[in-house]
Amino acid sequence: KKSIEHEKVQMDLYTSELHNKTLIGMVDGVRTLKHDYNNIMQSLNGYITTKQYDKLAEHINGVLGECNIVNNLSVIDPKIFNEPAIYGIVGSKYFLANKENITFDFDIMTNIAKIDFSKPNLSRILGILLDNAIEATKKANKSYIRLEIKYDKRKNADVIRIFNTYDTNIQIDLNKIYEKGFSTKEVKSGIGLWEVKKLIDKSKNSQIYATINNDMFVQNIIIEKTEQ
Repeated sequence: KKSIEHEKVQMDLYTSELHNKTLIGMVDGVRTLKHDYNNIMQSLNGYITTKQYDKLAEHINGVLGECNIVNNLSVIDPKIFNEPAIYGIVGSKYFLANKENITFDFDIMTNIAKIDFSKPNLSRILGILLDNAIEATKKANKSYIRLEIKYDKRKNADVIRIFNTYDTNIQIDLNKIYEKGFSTKEVKSGIGLWEVKKLIDKSKNSQIYATINNDMFVQNIIIEKTEQ
């Protein structure tokens, strides 16, 4: 009992620290944008006046990128990621990706706490998949990760998708990636995705499969609702 209580206190402390970190990041980001507002407007006017529209588009994309970072931090919120285990794992992976200068976007459109799947197992799965995504995108021309968690009314299922760029020179056999020992890494272990598949298969209402869409590697998890 004491051990469980200690772990709960540690988890609550970690959650508070993570939330504070995201709030500080948001405040700093907004302050930076506010401080640079006049400079940004003058720069845009300069490009328009000189009709350098190609450079204007590049400048606007840079500003939007900074805004996107602030928006993402607002999404990493305990009220949206309303399951501590999921909040903790996604938050930690976001800051890890940010440290590696990897763009990490979110689109959360479901109640995570009501996903019909073991939350400790789901946190393990997301941890493995996001670690893989971070490693893979480091070798791509553009470093980008996107996490989507949505409810599909037609399927009556929650759908989790993790998109990441990767080295397209590597040929990936989508039929073998969940086999034990399979890996595209130079140092091969081949345990991660095999372990993910084992955790998914424990639940009869869930499945996982991978796809490649427009040079993006995508892990798709479908978790059907069992409660009416």
